[in-house]
Amino acid sequence: ASKTTEFDIQIAPSDILGDYIVKSTIRDIVSAVLYIANRSSREVHRSDCFWVTQMKDINKVPCGGLGGVAELIKDSGYNGCFYCLPRYDRDTLTEQQVLTNLEEDLGR
Repeated sequence: ASKTTEFDIQIAPSDILGDYIVKSTIRDIVSAVLYIANRSSREVHRSDCFWVTQMKDINKVPCGGLGGVAELIKDSGYNGCFYCLPRYDRDTLTEQQVLTNLEEDLGR
């Protein structure tokens, strides 16, 4: 019998090796992640953002939680989506405003 994860992903017993899922599709991974970065546009989106549906799978970079988003924005020059992550959008906010918003949202 398959198992259902906390993210409602069906996992077959043959896909589990100990504590690890050894086989899944990009759609399964994307649906289990809160944020998705686009390696082509260098924008970060919430996983439920319309623009994620427009990305090619090869450009989708799962970045987990807000900590992953902060790393991409601070260290790799990514930008927050104007629509779904406006608090991290450097096209409308200054770099300092974006960093302050990240620190506030991370509870630091």
